Amino acid sequence: MDGILNLNKPPEITSFQAVARVRRVAGRIKAGHGGTLDPMATGVLPVLLGQATRLAEYLLEHPKSYRAVILLGRETDTLDITGKTIASLSFDDVTHARVEEALNDFKGDISQTPPVYSAIKLSGLPLHRMVRKGLNPKPAARKVKIYDISLVDYQLPYITLDVHCGRGTYIRSLARDLGKALGSCGCLSELVRTSYGPFDISDSMKLAEIEAVPDSQSLEKCLKPADTVLKDVDSVTLEVKDEKLVCSGVSVNI
Repeated sequence: MDGILNLNKPPEITSFQAVARVRRVAGRIKAGHGGTLDPMATGVLPVLLGQATRLAEYLLEHPKSYRAVILLGRETDTLDITGKTIASLSFDDVTHARVEEALNDFKGDISQTPPVYSAIKLSGLPLHRMVRKGLNPKPAARKVKIYDISLVDYQLPYITLDVHCGRGTYIRSLARDLGKALGSCGCLSELVRTSYGPFDISDSMKLAEIEAVPDSQSLEKCLKPADTVLKDVDSVTLEVKDEKLVCSGVSVNI
């Protein structure tokens, strides 16, 4: 079984746990995901099965879209509502117009500091492990790309955004930084990944639906072709002799 399953991840489980449950239905073949969703987050989580796992690096290059609800006036150590509150500030001066104006500074190439509760490595160790060992890691800021960001709903203390962004963008960091830009603080309250490259939430399958599939053969019919993530990559047609070389891992001149 080779292909990609467009999973709509439910809340309260890790991406690893979601993949493990899909793998049980698929017959315990090799499986992985492209781009982690936090346990509290839901939405599009492409699950790569069989030979498709080799294409994870190409999937990661695709942009993602999110519907994010940000809670103003509160900052936590994890930058979302599951964490411990580390700051509380007034948001009385925040207005609809100020939010719209502030969002303009988050479009394009921006500098963003990742959350310390993340899988990013520092000195060879994931940041979240360093924190849990009592260390105080200081991740460096890095450039990320936000193609578009718009205000969907304004109901203080909550503001809802649609975000279309590139690889490495943390919406939790965005919640923190937007809160600061508004003269307050903020954390992520809800997050739904609505699309990931060619995969859209409207065409996704819930985990319960997948686990209700009677057998792996039936599940295979639900998969997208592995090359779905390669639609934007240039292709060439090989001669038969070159095809054999490439399949053996040998480079050829085109």
